[in-house]
Amino acid sequence: MKKSYAGMIWVLLLASFCFAAPVFAEGGGRSREPGEKGGKMMEKMAADLGLTQEQQDQMKALRESGKEKAGSLREKSKEVRQALREELNKADTDSSKVKGYVEDLTALYRQKLEQRVDGVLGMKKVLTPEQFSKLNEKMEQKKEAWRERRGGRGPRGGEEETSE
Repeated sequence: MKKSYAGMIWVLLLASFCFAAPVFAEGGGRSREPGEKGGKMMEKMAADLGLTQEQQDQMKALRESGKEKAGSLREKSKEVRQALREELNKADTDSSKVKGYVEDLTALYRQKLEQRVDGVLGMKKVLTPEQFSKLNEKMEQKKEAWRERRGGRGPRGGEEETSE
């Protein structure tokens, strides 16, 4: 029983590292082309999608709000993961503390997911259906280009499933 519980903890810990690096802020540094400034990239995207100035302002507000929330959640997750690592490395590990940290991480991941979904819903309110569809196509193209550069692996290093 202890062995399976310890295995589950390590799996959750490993999963926490996989989820630690998602892109939360559309237009953030990870998604830009090499040598291209974030603002320049956003101007190009706005032109490609045919955004009005009002839509650009709304999208910028969504990004800024998302960056702020994501940063806060990322810091909290980092602190909890560190505390979990420290507890697991102790000779006399307190399993109730470990369980509490796992519950905290689960709650933080849920908040991160909710934030991402809220961001998509917010974009859907700002963009027309055609613009949203075009944005999705562009994001898929970027993801595919990323996979090609990484030798078939997705942004997080794992193999992507194909729907065939």
